[in-house]
Amino acid sequence: MNTISGWIGQITSKVYADLFDDRETSRLLLEQHVAIADAIARRDAEAARESMDLHLRYSMRKARKAGVAAAAF
Repeated sequence: MNTISGWIGQITSKVYADLFDDRETSRLLLEQHVAIADAIARRDAEAARESMDLHLRYSMRKARKAGVAAAAF
């Protein structure tokens, strides 16, 4: 988490307000977070890893489209 905290901070300050104005993006983000939490609750490490990987890839695509530098990541 420490490795990506700077990148997450950039996204939070620059992107999240716009993302949550878009209902489809909000829905997808919620589904992704629920999938991650459910996998962790089930102690399914592989499902948690896969869910987190999908979420990070999606977030990076959104961040790039919004102009957030991936170099911070």
